[in-house]
Amino acid sequence: MPEITVGPDAITAEFDAQKAHFEEHGWAYVPQFFSTDIHRALLAAWPDLAHFSIGANPIKSYDKGPAWSGGSIGEFRQGIDPDFYLGFLSLLSQDFGNRVSRFCKDGVPRVNSSLGSAWARTGSLLLPHIDDVWRFGQGAVVNFVIFVDGTSPVERSGATAIYATNTFSEPIFIPPNLTNTALVYETGRMIYHGFPQVGRGNFSKRIIAQYSPVNQRKFSEQFSTQHTTR
Repeated sequence: MPEITVGPDAITAEFDAQKAHFEEHGWAYVPQFFSTDIHRALLAAWPDLAHFSIGANPIKSYDKGPAWSGGSIGEFRQGIDPDFYLGFLSLLSQDFGNRVSRFCKDGVPRVNSSLGSAWARTGSLLLPHIDDVWRFGQGAVVNFVIFVDGTSPVERSGATAIYATNTFSEPIFIPPNLTNTALVYETGRMIYHGFPQVGRGNFSKRIIAQYSPVNQRKFSEQFSTQHTTR
C-alpha cells in the first residue's frame, strides 16, 4: 500500500462554521470542503469509468465507484492513482471524526461507518427519499454528500438537494455549486433528499461518507431483530 498521509487541515474550517445551521435544521451546506491541495489532487486522480459500476436501480441510478466500509482502511485498488484516496483518508482520520462529534453538539461520539465514491451522469436519477432512520436512543447517523466536481446548471447535474416531500416540487435547498462543496444531513430528522434526472453531458462526481454513533447498529437491523425474535 502506498504511503500517503493527510494533515488535520485537509478539511477546511468552513465545515465547522456550519454547526449552528446544522443544529437548527438537521442539514448544512459547506461551501469549501477540502483544502485546495487535497481537492486539486482529487480532481487529477479521479478514476475513469472503468472503475465504476453502472447504476441499475431506476430510482437510484448513479454509478458507484471505489468504496471502503466499516471504519477501517481498505485496499488501494490497482490502477487508481493513490491520490484519489486522500479524500477517503481525510474523512477517516480520527481528527475529523472528533470534529463530526463536536459538529453534532449532542455529546455522542461518532465513527466513520462507510466511505464510497459515485458519479452521476447523463440519465442518472435519485428520487427524493428518506434514508433508514438510524436512531435508537441518543444520536443519529450523519451523512455527507461531498461534491468533488460538477457541471451547471446544478439542477440538471446531480445536485443532491433537500426537499419538503418525496417529489421535486417543493425544494428547500439546492446546492448552488458542485465543486468542492458538501451537503451534510442527519437521518434522524426525516429529511427528503434526491436529484432530478441528469441532463445530457452533465455530471457530478462525489464522495459519500457516513458517521454513526459508536456501537450503534442500523435501524433496519434492529427493526428486523425485533420482529424475527418475537
